[in-house]
Amino acid sequence: MTVVDAGLPGFARELEADLRAIGRAPGDIEAVVLTHSDSDHTGIAPDLRQAGARVLIHSADEATLAKPRPKGGDASPLHLLPVLWRPTLWQFIAGMARTGGMKLAEVRDPETFSDGDVLDVPGRPRVVHTPGHTAGHCAIHFAEHEVVFAGDACARGTRSRAPAALSSCPVR
Repeated sequence: MTVVDAGLPGFARELEADLRAIGRAPGDIEAVVLTHSDSDHTGIAPDLRQAGARVLIHSADEATLAKPRPKGGDASPLHLLPVLWRPTLWQFIAGMARTGGMKLAEVRDPETFSDGDVLDVPGRPRVVHTPGHTAGHCAIHFAEHEVVFAGDACARGTRSRAPAALSSCPVR
């Protein structure tokens, strides 16, 4: 199996049960492909690596994966000032904290990829580089399954600019 993005560290608590529900175990995961290096996408990558999975990321995000920040991308604290009054922001922050969002997962020496690469992992996805949110942000296209994992390219307020190649990917 291939996992795209690895959520928050607290998600590890449910991982084995979720995999068991589909007849799988952590050792069945061969690869973790990261759309980018933000901590809310990398949290259980170290656990999956320890279980035997390869970890892959765009070369432009390799350095921040080894020395993570709480939230990279376009989420500078200044962007939060206009919405600090919203209770939903504080609920979101509390939820992130409860699920390990403040515990930054270091992943050293991942395998790296570039735009257009077809990855040698189950599902053989193609990488579509969509920089803007982070320098190495990518969408991951599984053509055989007609699925695109867009990471934060579709997140409200993101600065990612998906190229025409991404918009032409069929998705059901």
